[in-house]
Amino acid sequence: MLATPVAAALRANFPRAKITYWTHPSLISLLGLLKAVDRVEGFVKDEGLLTHLQFLRSLKPDLFVDLAGSSRSNWLTLFNSAKVVRYRKQAYATTPIMHAVDNFLATLEPLSLQPMDLKFPTISAHESDLLSVKQRLKEAGANDRILVGLVPGVGKLRSHRAWIPDGWSYAARILCESSRYTPVLVGGGDEVSLCDEVAKKVGAGCVNLAGKLSLVETAALLQSCKVVVSGDTGPAHVAIAAGTPVVGLYGPTFKERSGPYGCLDDVISQSHYCQCHDVKICSITQTAGPGECMSRIMLEEVFERLRVVLDDGDL
Repeated sequence: MLATPVAAALRANFPRAKITYWTHPSLISLLGLLKAVDRVEGFVKDEGLLTHLQFLRSLKPDLFVDLAGSSRSNWLTLFNSAKVVRYRKQAYATTPIMHAVDNFLATLEPLSLQPMDLKFPTISAHESDLLSVKQRLKEAGANDRILVGLVPGVGKLRSHRAWIPDGWSYAARILCESSRYTPVLVGGGDEVSLCDEVAKKVGAGCVNLAGKLSLVETAALLQSCKVVVSGDTGPAHVAIAAGTPVVGLYGPTFKERSGPYGCLDDVISQSHYCQCHDVKICSITQTAGPGECMSRIMLEEVFERLRVVLDDGDL
């Protein structure tokens, strides 16, 4: 999602071009929502270099934009006649920190393209998925209140990026009690038990769709929300790509690098307290789960930002 403005920039500068996105098969449906792309193909890593090379040649590209910057992509382009531009990830601890979106867009600098004034949204959910999600919400007990997406989980690999479960429960309860908002819990299969726990504590009025939606349906749900509250995880960036503002909760990662693009003023960051930026588990708590810095994020801080984004001083 952070790289999708690259496709948008290419489309803006080359409106008649045929753009093919070659990506991990699991992302085909989601990246199929890219308005700037004509075709999305699956890159199956185990197929081998020769198969990949044959496929690339079959596309007969004039330009190859290498956003992977891997040894495999280097080999692929070595044996191809197309012009190549390559992504170079900014080195860790480099200052000033470049946002990942701008880092990806820097890949196109050798082409001297006209810059875009607006980088997002880059994806748009299909009407059928928007209607499907609307029906799912109705079946789950949602009414016509304003939808606020809550993303309690951050996956299994880097659990110290998460906010404390009680924080999500209290936040959802306050939204329910406001009589104007419906909190919707968003997450994949890894977040089902966490979201079930939050929903159980909140009770009626909180809609839990964690683990119940496909990727494109999740994008449609996030697009339907007025705002999304999330840590540094995939749904936050999908929401931004779909045009929905995000209140980000950050600690082990830097908002300057991976914060919700265009919403950095609405990020609550404890990164300056964090001692675990380059590890997978908090070295202070030494347990899987929210890191010590994330526990410093206060509920009132979250609602201070929500009041601004929702333009609701009474929340």
